[in-house]
Amino acid sequence: MSPPVDLMPPTCRQVFGRRARIRRWVGMYVGAACIVLGTSWFLGIGRESRQRERESLARQVELAWSRNEEAQRLLAEIERVNADIVLYDRLAWPIGAADVIACVGEAMPEGLFLTAMTMTPREDRVRSAPRERSQKKAASGKEKPRERRVLGIELEGIAPTDIALSQFVSSLDQHPLFERVALDYARSRHVDGVEARGFRLTCEIELSERYERVAEATPEPGESPVPVAEGSEAW
Repeated sequence: MSPPVDLMPPTCRQVFGRRARIRRWVGMYVGAACIVLGTSWFLGIGRESRQRERESLARQVELAWSRNEEAQRLLAEIERVNADIVLYDRLAWPIGAADVIACVGEAMPEGLFLTAMTMTPREDRVRSAPRERSQKKAASGKEKPRERRVLGIELEGIAPTDIALSQFVSSLDQHPLFERVALDYARSRHVDGVEARGFRLTCEIELSERYERVAEATPEPGESPVPVAEGSEAW
């Protein structure tokens, strides 16, 4: 078998070789470009997925943060309301000032009048029990010091006679609402040329008790009196 004979001119062989090399380089460039584009496309899909995941996490964090801020705000509001309730419980009176004035007016005899009346709530540290409970605690031995929330009342006025003044003091002392009634002084005083007695007395109302007004109407025969709630003082 005879070897093949190449009859192509050298010039044509060089041209065809150059074109073949160009085609190979073009193919390599196109392949590389496809690989780069494919890789970029896959990376872009992964980046968008990561971006969506990051945005979802950011929304969850923002929502959790807002909920935490709302919870903190509500807790602060609850603490403020609780503090207001405690303050109200410490300052609120179980009986109205108008009722106290009405009870003082009921105890005043004819001809006696007041020139000043002061009501001051305070806390006292005492060893003795109030008048209503002193007999109940007498058998329990020595009483330990305790805090008492009381409403201190100071009354100043003019009494026509010593008898009227003693009646007023006795009425307050026997009234179930008032405790520790004490006459500070009673002095002679002229009012429009008439001899009278100027006085000042003090008393207290226990603020740790509950009070209910009892109907003044006398029950008919066979009827029971108006009941008073347990733990309340009748007046």
